[in-house]
Amino acid sequence: MGVTKSVRPGGKLRIVLLVICAYLLGGLIFSGLAFASEESELYLARGDKLYLDGKYAEARDQLAKAAELDPNNPEIWSLLGTTDLALKDYQAAKEAFTKTVALDPDYPRGKLYLGVANYFLGNYAEAEPLLKEAKAQAPNDGLAHYYLGLANAAMGHHKDALTNLESGMNLSPQFALGFKGYQEAVKSTKPEIRPYSFALTTGFEYDDNVKVLPDNTTVSGRSPNGMSLGQYKGHKADWRTPVILNANYEPLRTDQWTAGVRYYGYTGLNYRLSAFNIVDQFGELYVKYQLNRLTINPFYSFDYTWQGGVPFSMFNSVGMRFTLAETANLTGDLVYLYQNRDFKYFGSQTSNAPGSNAFNRTGYMNQVGLFQTLAGRLGSLRLGLFWQRELTDGINWTANWYRATIEGYLNLPWKILAYSYFEYARTVCSNRDSVAGIFRRDNYYQAIFQLRRPVTSWMNVIAGYNHISNPSNIQDYQYDRNIYQVLVMFYY
Repeated sequence: MGVTKSVRPGGKLRIVLLVICAYLLGGLIFSGLAFASEESELYLARGDKLYLDGKYAEARDQLAKAAELDPNNPEIWSLLGTTDLALKDYQAAKEAFTKTVALDPDYPRGKLYLGVANYFLGNYAEAEPLLKEAKAQAPNDGLAHYYLGLANAAMGHHKDALTNLESGMNLSPQFALGFKGYQEAVKSTKPEIRPYSFALTTGFEYDDNVKVLPDNTTVSGRSPNGMSLGQYKGHKADWRTPVILNANYEPLRTDQWTAGVRYYGYTGLNYRLSAFNIVDQFGELYVKYQLNRLTINPFYSFDYTWQGGVPFSMFNSVGMRFTLAETANLTGDLVYLYQNRDFKYFGSQTSNAPGSNAFNRTGYMNQVGLFQTLAGRLGSLRLGLFWQRELTDGINWTANWYRATIEGYLNLPWKILAYSYFEYARTVCSNRDSVAGIFRRDNYYQAIFQLRRPVTSWMNVIAGYNHISNPSNIQDYQYDRNIYQVLVMFYY
């Protein structure tokens, strides 16, 4: 361990030891500044001596007393954080260096050491931008390059990792031996190069309300020529076979840019109520740009649905997602979506004379959503709040929607993955319902529970339950629905 002499500025010249801590993969340097009190200097000097003697716990005690006497001195916090690093108390080191940077954002190596503490805590998303700032503040500091390279590698930015590790060795060759193994590890790492994935899911479902109608609806069925068919039949339950296809292809992947296409297809084949078979085709084109901890993600999507073998709706959407990696385990998303909505089922469109159908549901929707996702070794939890405004050319459907969602995954023993989803939505229509003559108000509830377990490296089995309830102040919109699932997923 090297020792360097320095002169502290102040009323008199003093010789103070500067410590280079070659802990683990780098060195940490003590620099000299003026102190607020002679007593705090005394504790600092004792801490320096104990540190040099390798008595890190005793050194920390002395430096902590110095910090109590002079809490606004960034140097004391920096020296205390250095000792915490030597003791491998990375959380305490992070707190100390956070105070250092808060007191003096330009303190020499303050952001470097804070980034190092975050790196050893596994907070790579926090460490990387701090180390980038440290490198920008001191471009000739080899340690900033070294540790930034390690953070780059942990974040999967292999090209940047190799560049920074190489420049670190050129700037500070005395530390090259400690970092050489990491450089070789990055070179030998073969990141996932397969740019595509897909999954096929099928099985059996029992749905006790395929028609999504109440038992005592007042609505009459109508034929394509407009003749009344009388009240809808009460029988609503059926078995069906779902066929679900998910696919993703990303031809462009760099450390900062990703571009791809995503597809989702659902076909629900009811055994008896074939008029209510659903075919849904969804596709999305997207671009992602990584700017430090922020991901900017513009997208376009379409959603084309058929029911009973005839077109039901066609939606075209454009939007933007902003995702911020707040910590290593917490991310936040802000999403905006504009959607053009074209309904095609009988009675929903404008007739041959434009504007003559008062029930035309075609229009557009604006949606804004805010989400927080917490992820860890045991699973993940995602909370969402969003508002949407649907405007239509006809009556009945112009409304505000207020939604809250909770979604979670939990890793259980025996490789079982538990999944749950809950949603509450409040519908507040802006115009009177044409039949009931009042403003529609709905409270929508949905709860999904699934257990998933891998059978092989390419197949999962899934058991699930889905409950939906829609209380409303208008009888014809009230319904309950229960869906029971046994599914098999094949994926690659």
